[in-house]
Amino acid sequence: MSTEVAAWDYLRERDARVDPRGRAVVHTIANDGQPTTTLVRDLDSGKEHALARTITGPYWSRDSQTTFGTYVAPDSSGDIWNRWNVAACPADGRPCRTLARGFSPIPTDDGLRVFYIRDTGAARTTREVWVISVDGQNPKNVGTIGPLPPAWSYDVSPTDQILFPRLNASRRELWVAQLK
Repeated sequence: MSTEVAAWDYLRERDARVDPRGRAVVHTIANDGQPTTTLVRDLDSGKEHALARTITGPYWSRDSQTTFGTYVAPDSSGDIWNRWNVAACPADGRPCRTLARGFSPIPTDDGLRVFYIRDTGAARTTREVWVISVDGQNPKNVGTIGPLPPAWSYDVSPTDQILFPRLNASRRELWVAQLK
């Protein structure tokens, strides 16, 4: 049985994720393709409130208290490939914290660290995988993935294995690697 949770505009609303407790959904609204607001919706009451910062690709912490995502801000040196930032946003709307330059954050199951991606500059076909503590301390490069196809994503297992698509000549492959 399926139940409608909310009216949904496919062209404006995206990146919906249910929190681990099953009580709320976080999603981003975009206008003309640009993200404008990230909302948290209580599934029981239907009430929504905005996060303090608009983020894309939101990902819940294990305790459902924080959402991690990406926002864009200009790089002071003008490097257009270094404009993505990883943010930790309290689900209750309090101010967000910037953790690192990078994108596509995925929190670890233990709630202590966040994996994220950084560009390598290698023709943008490989990416570095980094990990940082949730307080924004101790960033560490833990590996490189690639070569990547034009459309790609990744995931990290509870045992710190990374899953990613790889482009091998003209054939796409799915790879798993143990991170350092």
